[in-house]
Amino acid sequence: MAGFGWPRAAEATGKRVALFGVLFAASQITILSILHAGRAEHALIALQLTFDAHAFASILTLLDAAQQRALLQHFWLDFLHPLWYGLFAFHATALLLRRLGAAARWRWVPYLALAMAGLDLMENLVHLPLIAGWIAPTTLPVAFAATCASLKWALAGLLTLIGCISCLRLVGYERTQRFRR
Repeated sequence: MAGFGWPRAAEATGKRVALFGVLFAASQITILSILHAGRAEHALIALQLTFDAHAFASILTLLDAAQQRALLQHFWLDFLHPLWYGLFAFHATALLLRRLGAAARWRWVPYLALAMAGLDLMENLVHLPLIAGWIAPTTLPVAFAATCASLKWALAGLLTLIGCISCLRLVGYERTQRFRR
């Protein structure tokens, strides 16, 4: 039965990597341009990684109108952005591991990309009302959002490392195969 479901590693193709890579890049460039226009890119990172409610509130009070507007405006795309980069990282990782002939015990690794995207969505669901002033920056929401952001960035680093190592191994594997012919 055709329909929407969880992506499967066996369905990863170069075309899907390219499609989601282009969507991810376009989304990232647009978000960065929104944040840059309001001089809010540094404020966003500071808010993402702040676990302390008082520090979070202090950062919010230091924002000028353009920075707050940029932070709020970037959310219209930042709720879709995790979908694009999550699917890009999922398909890229799955394709690399398949091309390397990775053992079945590594089949779970691409799903880290979906966890990363889910963490970003949870972070956004908390940060939007905090930055908009709909809820007060208290310990629980601030610490929860910072935990989600920190885990998201840790998974992004881990998947990037896995991708780089896999690419290097794939290049080495293909060179070895060429010499055997």
